Amino acid sequence: MRRSTALVITIAAAAVFTTPLLLFLAGGRSDPSLENRALAETPELSPGRLLDSSFYREISAYFVDRVPLRDLGVRADAWIDFHVLGDTPNQRDVAIGADGWLFNPETYTAVCSDALPSPEAVVSGADLLMSVLAASGRDVAFTISPQKWTVYPERLGDLAPLAACAQGHATELRDALLTDPPEGYVDTWGVLLAAAQDGESVYFRDDTHWNYLGAAMGAEAIVEHLWPGWWSDDDLVFGPPEERAGNLARQMSLSITETHTPVWVERDGVTVDSSKQRVAKNTPKVELIESTLADGAEVPGGLTVVLGDSFMEFTMEEHLAPYTRSLVAVNWRAIGRSGSLANPGGRPVLNAEDYLLDRIAEADAVIVQTVEWESWQRLTSMRLTSLLVDRLSDGLPHEDVAATDITVLPGDEGDAAGRRFLIVRGGEGRFTVELLHRDDPAADWEEIGSTASLRDGLAVVDLRDAPAGGEVAVRLKRLDPASVTLLRLVTI
Repeated sequence: MRRSTALVITIAAAAVFTTPLLLFLAGGRSDPSLENRALAETPELSPGRLLDSSFYREISAYFVDRVPLRDLGVRADAWIDFHVLGDTPNQRDVAIGADGWLFNPETYTAVCSDALPSPEAVVSGADLLMSVLAASGRDVAFTISPQKWTVYPERLGDLAPLAACAQGHATELRDALLTDPPEGYVDTWGVLLAAAQDGESVYFRDDTHWNYLGAAMGAEAIVEHLWPGWWSDDDLVFGPPEERAGNLARQMSLSITETHTPVWVERDGVTVDSSKQRVAKNTPKVELIESTLADGAEVPGGLTVVLGDSFMEFTMEEHLAPYTRSLVAVNWRAIGRSGSLANPGGRPVLNAEDYLLDRIAEADAVIVQTVEWESWQRLTSMRLTSLLVDRLSDGLPHEDVAATDITVLPGDEGDAAGRRFLIVRGGEGRFTVELLHRDDPAADWEEIGSTASLRDGLAVVDLRDAPAGGEVAVRLKRLDPASVTLLRLVTI
């Protein structure tokens, strides 16, 4: 190779490797919204971390996510994969079905597990959660938003065999919901299925969510359940068609869009204003939506709390808020991180949990929504239900008991009395509540179970498995009975 040629190659290679670095140092960055995911966070710098190998991995991840010109290369690679090879450039998050419809594969692979709770357990968990809210005097609505492939199975195409297991679980879950509906159940699932069968388009092609029309249909069912007669199709406004890039398209780093017509509610004399706030670090922002009423205008709902997921982001402000004085929307992911079938509650976020509990305690109505595939983990965890039993116990049927070394609990009044919980508050740390039983006063106590405290100073014991005959008592471990501030039996 001639020296001149070698020099040109060396200069070109140096330019390729140094140009992004120089642009980065000059303040240039790649498009942060490129892949629809959170970028690597800024590494925490401290003298002690200079010898920590993870520090340098964090620096590398931070730079790679933001290096200038990276977005151009990613977009070019994605375009070739999708438009030339007919493949997905992000196989982990996006799968291609029939007619170019996009799906999130996790929605049909995560539930194909031997550890999956039974549909009856999911429905029972939902019923207990909503029963606690209803028994405390609140108007309640509960709904499960179906997956896109559940509503449009024909759009799966070659993905159908991969989703067959999940489709079976979906059928079983829907049957269980219809056989024994949870308290406050609203069948948005059925509404969307019927619309799809009538040829309506109620889900985005390039997104995991229902579209604007599907969101409006779901909202109508919820409003009519909570405030019958208030929904009017005359209040629906259809905007001009607009181009929209779906979350799945963006996860493939593609700039493809689809045309959809926005749909929202406008009610005479009702003005809706929204804002957001973050109640805990690195969690979704809480939506705060207030309605201003002109003279003579009315809304049926007072303070309404929504616990839901990203599906509700399409309908909270646009369709539900115009029927309320104020609406507070909290995302499931704000109160628990990294939930899974093995760990249904995820890692709790205490600040966000407390915020949600406080708002529910003030609320006139509560709406709970979850997307179908995550219902298995969210509704089989007892954590939120237990915290609500404690937070709302003043308004629930209850009986306070004096704590002793071994506290004998009042007898159950039978099946008609409902499900009983024991709340123990006291101390500053963690403790355990042992459940004891004996057939008669002359017999020795036998331990039949134990419950660890939910938080420092708080335990909620589910007594559903306590024997019906004989005597039932509790013994506190690592907690002095003299420090107990409340020992309360609650019946739901």
